[in-house]
Amino acid sequence: EGVLPALAHAHRVLLAPGARVVPRTLRVLCALVESEALRACNAPPERGAPPCPDWDLSPLRVARHPRRGIRLDELAPFRVLSGPETLFTIDLATPPIAPRGARHLEMRASQAGTAHALVVWFEAELYEGVWLTTHWETGQERGYSWG
Repeated sequence: EGVLPALAHAHRVLLAPGARVVPRTLRVLCALVESEALRACNAPPERGAPPCPDWDLSPLRVARHPRRGIRLDELAPFRVLSGPETLFTIDLATPPIAPRGARHLEMRASQAGTAHALVVWFEAELYEGVWLTTHWETGQERGYSWG
């Protein structure tokens, strides 16, 4: 959504050293979810021209989703199959503003089932100890996450 380049620019050009940035920390997390509704949403389209006729992108369709935001409560029932894993954490208050380094993440299910989606949500620390989240159980708009 452009927040990282915008904040990097603000640190370089607009903000005084030590300025308060809100949110000051961004953490992106994920979990494996079993949901027949999400599986159906991610199914490849039956017809239609491929976006790049000279490339075979069909293996990528497994990770495709027709819309960006998903409300998990609209897709009930669903089951979370793994504990949350942190994809990355970014300190937005201290330049440089960027995720640091690459990370290999191996997801392990904590219960039996079929993982249909990797659900992603974020937590933003507005100031010390005050967090905003899009987690489906505790977010301000319950049920909103990306799948």
